[in-house]
Amino acid sequence: MNLILASQSAGRKKLLEEAGFSFKVIPSTINEDVVKADTPEEEIRLRTKLKGENVVKKIIDKKSPFSPFLSFSLSPLIVLSADSGAILGKEHFEKPKDFEDGMRILKSLSGKRHKFLTAFQLIFLENGKEVKRIQDEDVSFVTFNVLTDEQIRSYLTHSPNFTKYAGGYAIASESEKFIKQVEGSVSNVIGLPMEKIIPIFQRKDTGKTSIDPQPGVVINPDG
Repeated sequence: MNLILASQSAGRKKLLEEAGFSFKVIPSTINEDVVKADTPEEEIRLRTKLKGENVVKKIIDKKSPFSPFLSFSLSPLIVLSADSGAILGKEHFEKPKDFEDGMRILKSLSGKRHKFLTAFQLIFLENGKEVKRIQDEDVSFVTFNVLTDEQIRSYLTHSPNFTKYAGGYAIASESEKFIKQVEGSVSNVIGLPMEKIIPIFQRKDTGKTSIDPQPGVVINPDG
């Protein structure tokens, strides 16, 4: 079975690679800015759904440059999409649009505990048709240290990738020092709750994954 990641997120790619999965990337091209819902949680779920469906459409469209993915293997395909967001009260902190937006978001999160939600979706394809769909999500809680304006400005000035991070920050980046505590899944904050995703591919009979791992890598669903 072959995995397609519907995302260009460096964090998601790294999580899958470290877990031992082999996969190909076909990024979604939906305009995320126009996807709106009544609550931040519903918006994240809707974006996840639309991202996956967008990539599936690319794969099954015979005129699409991605259509060969249907025939590159006799095995079925799985399209994995996800969306993440930092939520404080009713406010949804997405990827900052620019420096000023980054200042606003990080000042809002400073010294506070917020919810970090990642929704994910798996669409199973066989012969170009959807045969199964799994949708799930995970919630972690992140507490920030109290940040000074100078700390935030320095980070935004020297970290050009901040516009790629939900909430303007990321674990394993310079902004990791902003984080005082993470309650729940750390991988969820990076972009994929691997504690939920890995068992989906775990074969009960053999203990191996249904997606071929990279050579020499052991996948441990409990790790």
